[in-house]
Amino acid sequence: MFVTKLSKVEVGHARRESRLRGRLSRRGFAMQRCRARNPQVPGFGLYRISDPYRNAVVAGGHSLDFSLNLDDVEAFLADG
Repeated sequence: MFVTKLSKVEVGHARRESRLRGRLSRRGFAMQRCRARNPQVPGFGLYRISDPYRNAVVAGGHSLDFSLNLDDVEAFLADG
């Protein structure tokens, strides 16, 4: 079994991501992260917001399928 130690920055990022997912879920949205593992791939480490009931991308589906960072997700929530 592999055990990975996360840095404080990575833990903070994971907590922030989890908190944003919860806030979006309470509003009826879902946040997906690009599954690419290669930093060369467009969209690597980025997110999109979707409406799971309509199966539609609500934010982050512009020129790239995933184009939001966590600051953009927080801005989406602030805009209401």
